[in-house]
Formats: sequence, C-alpha cells, structure tokens
Amino acid sequence: MELVLLAAARPSGNKLRHQLPAVMDAFMQWCEAVREDFQLGQQIDAQLESRRQRVGMTQAYGLWRAMSGSNPEGLKANGFVDDPTKGAAEQLRLELEMIPDWAPGRSMKWPKPHRMKLAKPVQNRAT
Repeated sequence: MELVLLAAARPSGNKLRHQLPAVMDAFMQWCEAVREDFQLGQQIDAQLESRRQRVGMTQAYGLWRAMSGSNPEGLKANGFVDDPTKGAAEQLRLELEMIPDWAPGRSMKWPKPHRMKLAKPVQNRAT
C-alpha cells in the first residue's frame, strides 16, 4: 500500500497529474467492500472500541446554558444537566467517552481521529 501511495503522490509526466485523490478514493471503496464482503464489521468495531478515550471540556455555566439554548437535547445527551444554583461564571466540566468511528483512508487513532462517536457521557461536575 505504501508503494502505491508514494507512486500516486509523485508528479509524473503523464496526463494523470492528480492520481493520489483517485487512488485514495479507490482505497476507501476497497476497504468498504472488504469490510462487507468478508463480514469484518464486528471485528473492526471491536478494535475501534479498544481505542476508547475520555475527552472533556471545561467552560462557564453561562456558556453551557447558551449552547443548551440552541441544542438542548444534544447537550443533554452529552451529559449536561443545568444546576440553577450555579452562577453564570462558575465552571463546569463535561467529560465523554469517545470511540473513533470507521473512516477508511483517514485517521482512526488518537489524538485526532477523523470521525468519532459517543460511547457515553462520563461526568458532569462543577470545577
């Protein structure tokens, strides 16, 4: 695979100067076909599951509340529970367990997987 990618990335004198995007597209299609044809979905998903990581964000209650106004169900699903006794400036940390999602041709490893899916909310704690 490395040789194919290196060859496609190098400029050549032929008319197909932009071969790398086409090669990557073909590789991604092949990955999808192999996953389906050989019924590897469960095994691949188990490997991605083993790459589970905690990610979090700390910000003021006021900002969480503003975000909640535009997408209350989404933020609630991610673990936000408003505590009306907290002032707008008080800090709240939300942590989630995330799993890289299937994305052939792109990174499926931390620190920057191309796509992620939520495993579960972890914490909702004031800091």
